[in-house]
Amino acid sequence: MVIDFGITSTDELFQLFRVEGDSGVIILKKYDEGMTRLQGEITTETVSNFVDNNSQPLLMEFKTETSKIIFQGFQASPNLIIFISSKTELFEEILDNF
Repeated sequence: MVIDFGITSTDELFQLFRVEGDSGVIILKKYDEGMTRLQGEITTETVSNFVDNNSQPLLMEFKTETSKIIFQGFQASPNLIIFISSKTELFEEILDNF
């Protein structure tokens, strides 16, 4: 998986993203909550786990290309998997509630 990233020391960006202190790790997304902030100590392990756990949408379409992503780490963490046809009348209502 390739993830774009950036590093900055610009005060304006620290203020914009409400970074406290002199460092922070934030994932900006076009899905789910939009922004996720790493809590706690910044280490190689915590950043790696943070990115792994937060770089995919909570809801995604099940297809051959996404099946590995969906089931990756399935046994290590609790998951809720709902299979529903996108053609059903209630699809949008169910999607909005998750």
